[in-house]
Amino acid sequence: MMKNLFKLISQIVFSKSLQPLFWLIGAIIIIIFTVDTFIMPYYVNNGGTLVVPNVVGMKEETAKHILDSLHFEPRRGEIRQDNAYPIGYVILQNPASEQIVKNGRRIYLTISGGEQDAIVPSLRGRSIRDAKFALDRAGLRQGAIQYQVSTELPEGTIISQDIIAGNKMKHNSYVSVVVSAGESIDSI
Repeated sequence: MMKNLFKLISQIVFSKSLQPLFWLIGAIIIIIFTVDTFIMPYYVNNGGTLVVPNVVGMKEETAKHILDSLHFEPRRGEIRQDNAYPIGYVILQNPASEQIVKNGRRIYLTISGGEQDAIVPSLRGRSIRDAKFALDRAGLRQGAIQYQVSTELPEGTIISQDIIAGNKMKHNSYVSVVVSAGESIDSI
């Protein structure tokens, strides 16, 4: 049985009709080996390599000037809100600094769009404690608290706020509130 199988395989391999296919496969293997061993290393290493400088924290124009002078191709990437850097400063670069890359490589710069504004939450009908948590989550602070007699809302509930809900403010800004003192101011 094994002899028959071996005989069948040898007939297929040494068949005159399949010899061009085997020559083609052999030629492809030799071409791939040559390209991988000789041509690609020459192409990759040709032109020299450079170390990418750190341009994070610089103004966009300054960073581009530095990269241009070192024969890189600076490209503006996305603009991202960032509380740590002012508008127009580089907050991220790709490839990162200290990477070894080819001369002329593109360096993508992510630019700060400035501090992200906080959106004022609606505080009406909430307790002072709940309002403080909502303001903290939004990145805001609780401002002055005034008390006012109200028959509409129970004591300790916020009646109104000085900044309309949905408005945008800088982080850590203060939002003052008016709180219900109940039906009589004496209940405080």
